[in-house]
Amino acid sequence: MLHEKGLLPRSVDPTEDGGTGVGRTDLRGMKKKHHGLRRFPILSGTIERIRATLFFPLLLSLAGCAHQLGLPLNPPPTEIRVATYNTHFFGKHDASHPDGKDSAAVLADIAQLTTTLGIDVWMFQEAYRSLAPNPNPYPTNHLQRILEVLPGWQGVYSQMKVEGAFSKGTIIAWNALMFEPVGLPIALQWQAGNSTSDPKGGVAQILRRLQDSKEVLIVCVHFDTGVNVVTRKKQAQEAVAKLTSALPAYATLLQTPPAQLPWIFGGDLNTAFGRSEPCYRYLVNDLGMDSAIDFTVRTHIAGMQLDHLLAKGLSALGADVRYEANDSDHFPVIASFDLP
Repeated sequence: MLHEKGLLPRSVDPTEDGGTGVGRTDLRGMKKKHHGLRRFPILSGTIERIRATLFFPLLLSLAGCAHQLGLPLNPPPTEIRVATYNTHFFGKHDASHPDGKDSAAVLADIAQLTTTLGIDVWMFQEAYRSLAPNPNPYPTNHLQRILEVLPGWQGVYSQMKVEGAFSKGTIIAWNALMFEPVGLPIALQWQAGNSTSDPKGGVAQILRRLQDSKEVLIVCVHFDTGVNVVTRKKQAQEAVAKLTSALPAYATLLQTPPAQLPWIFGGDLNTAFGRSEPCYRYLVNDLGMDSAIDFTVRTHIAGMQLDHLLAKGLSALGADVRYEANDSDHFPVIASFDLP
């Protein structure tokens, strides 16, 4: 769950000290180490005064840097703030609950992040929807549960896989006080390398900002896992081909730089091999997308950066990974873009 005393300027990765989280210093509390100086009160007091006059101003300076490295403090009025989150079936990884733990913790994180950070659009991967009455309360209609904790929001769901009485898929949700959908959502299903046991896919939706009628294409994807990096590139190519064929009126706008129809492409790309991933190079080098967050942070508990937010036709203003929201095996990634 999120820290009860409020959010840090940036979320702090608890493994940055080598994986233990012990002895590190952050803005939530100073961990003092005197190395035996308490046996000499005068010297100890001198050290404390040096800390107060030198170290704490430095800490405040670092806090300012953290703001610059994270989400902007004073974004322009044309900002759009987008988040992506692989919820791992809204907490189903909890082994103590064979059918998955209650999704209330994940939903509480989503609601608090939305309110605290001013998120306008969410992308979710690994969400469930019930297809038939089921006595087990989990899984349920996750889109419905999301809209219950985010009043005034709307969303779309795209099915990827049917598991008995449930379907597994992806979600795009948006603040309906700020955006309205343009046309129908576009379901993305991969043909390349998609296993029948655990198929992946995505969904896309054009949103129009109510205040000025500016449009943006939101694309939420979930690429294949494993070592077959060629498959993930093919899935990225399939997504782009499907979008340009499904939106013929926008095809030229999508492909001609600069993109006159801006788009934000995000989700769980499963980029286990970092910058060398062909799917990432295709999106950034071939399509000219800009990544909002660099390969210097982890977005998964295994230490990898699998989740991304990329854009074309938009300027990235900042991004962050929220490690406080730790009820999934992934962490939420939030990015700020300028949609002038």
